[in-house]
Amino acid sequence: MPPDYRRFILSKWSHQLPGLFLDADQLISENMRRRSKSWLGRPLESVFFVFALDRAGNEVFFDLDIPMTPVFVADHIRRNCRMQATSFEKWLLKLADSE
Repeated sequence: MPPDYRRFILSKWSHQLPGLFLDADQLISENMRRRSKSWLGRPLESVFFVFALDRAGNEVFFDLDIPMTPVFVADHIRRNCRMQATSFEKWLLKLADSE
């Protein structure tokens, strides 16, 4: 996992972010479920790591094959994804600005 994600998950602030999977069992089961079938209509590759749901219920995830690990959100209608931020830290800052 990206270092900024690990630091945040271990911090007291992580419990204040809605939609973030904090329980290890939930994190594992959510990712295993999407590896059997995802919003793409097919299994999700293991390089994609879903760690949250946005307010609309779309999966928020990392592509662990990409350096610096940007944050993406699923687009269920178009059956693809779009980049939300170039890093987890920048994604958190965007969330803080939108609150």
